[in-house]
Amino acid sequence: MSPKELYRKFRTWQKSPIQYKNKNEGVHHCANCGHEFEGNYCPICRQEAGDGRISWIWVQQSIMNLWGMDSRSMPYSLFQLLIRPGYFIRDFISGRRQVSYPPVGMLFGVAVVYVLFLQIMGWGGTPAFEIPDTTTDTASVHGTEPNLSLFKTVFNWLQDNPGWGMMATTMILILPTWVYFHHSPRHPRHTLPEGVFIQIFMAILLLVCTFLSEISFWFSLLIPFYFYLTYRQLFGYRFWGTLWRLVMTSFVWFFIVIIIVLATLFPELESPQEVIWFATAIVSMIAILAFILFIGYRIGKTTEKRRIKHAGNQAQQDTNSPEIAK
Repeated sequence: MSPKELYRKFRTWQKSPIQYKNKNEGVHHCANCGHEFEGNYCPICRQEAGDGRISWIWVQQSIMNLWGMDSRSMPYSLFQLLIRPGYFIRDFISGRRQVSYPPVGMLFGVAVVYVLFLQIMGWGGTPAFEIPDTTTDTASVHGTEPNLSLFKTVFNWLQDNPGWGMMATTMILILPTWVYFHHSPRHPRHTLPEGVFIQIFMAILLLVCTFLSEISFWFSLLIPFYFYLTYRQLFGYRFWGTLWRLVMTSFVWFFIVIIIVLATLFPELESPQEVIWFATAIVSMIAILAFILFIGYRIGKTTEKRRIKHAGNQAQQDTNSPEIAK
């Protein structure tokens, strides 16, 4: 088999890796309780139809189950998420939830492994970004700098709880993802509740990449790669369509983070001038953010109309073609 055929076979597997077999044909005799039934499972003892003499396939499935690699197990779901992230998320939010371990449980399972690994390796003692303590600083005593106690508390909590922290970080992406990818060709009109689970899966991917980056810095390059791969597989835009929407989504995410940071510093302000300045800055940034999101939404809607019109014209041409007429 040539490399091209192998790649084509892999792409077919990515889009639909699980093929369900229908065993409804005919009457089955349960080898466990002796009951005769129609369907995939015995209604008396719930044994699967077709179970009988042990085969090599049954041996393989038993070994996979022993190592937790059966369907819907966390390792198998994590493997699926790493190999076919966008298609895997599409299956879950489209209703095919038998292919996935519960995503929230998977997120915190990965977070527990991540924390344990850091503690065993002794890498979790120093935070990645040290915020200076201004509570005892001389400048803070004289009131020349704001007290960062609330910001420090939030930041340290996010570092100490990587599962919640990664989820909180990715939840900010729900709105910009909905705006810029709402009119996508492959999964159009996705809802905000679906966006919650999209970002939970993205949080899992980010946590895995962060875990690997502790081993080597180069693994951190997987973060933009997985964002691009996931969004392209899930929403179906081409290279440039996916890229510029991801750039705008990241820009909006950064904008929202700045607003949240300013909001955490707001209670620490003392002088009226600082309060007015911060309030004006926050309101102005929210107005700019709303305008950027509105423009992105309109562009997506216009692109969708053009795509639908082009598809209609193409269908009309195919209908009027001489081959179809014959």
